[in-house]
Amino acid sequence: MNNAVGAHRRTAVVAVLGALTLTCAVPGAAVADPLMDGLDTGSAGGIFSGSAQAAGSSGRDGSPNGVDGSLRQVNCNQQSKSAGEAVTNTRHMMGRTGPMSFTLNYNTGTQADRIEVFYHGKVRADTGPVTGTGSKHVTVPAGTNTYVTVKVTGPVGGSWNYTVQCPV
Repeated sequence: MNNAVGAHRRTAVVAVLGALTLTCAVPGAAVADPLMDGLDTGSAGGIFSGSAQAAGSSGRDGSPNGVDGSLRQVNCNQQSKSAGEAVTNTRHMMGRTGPMSFTLNYNTGTQADRIEVFYHGKVRADTGPVTGTGSKHVTVPAGTNTYVTVKVTGPVGGSWNYTVQCPV
């Protein structure tokens, strides 16, 4: 009888601690979602740092997250510009799923920036540290996402711009 009471107390304590963790947002603590366990469509969330200013949010869909969970979102052929952050993540709506090819045109100015293109959470193109203007041809494989995500890493306060051309 005492074992049953002890088990119920332990269960109650765990439930209360879990609720406090969620309510107080304790760093380093996590609670698994039983509905989502084992379901991952290629997310890259959690391996990226930095923040982005935009509307929208990201999830377990293969896109990188900013620190605040926000993600810029623009259409292909629209220019993206630096907002002064060290890291930005922008989702570019491509109008179709992979496979597809497109051109990335960039101008990173005089300070080196790194531009990475992701599709389904995997790097599909990486400029490495570059300065000045340039372009890169990008090909992504078959997939279900109708967007690519571009991560730009550079110095805080840096000035850059780039355009993801619509696929051909």
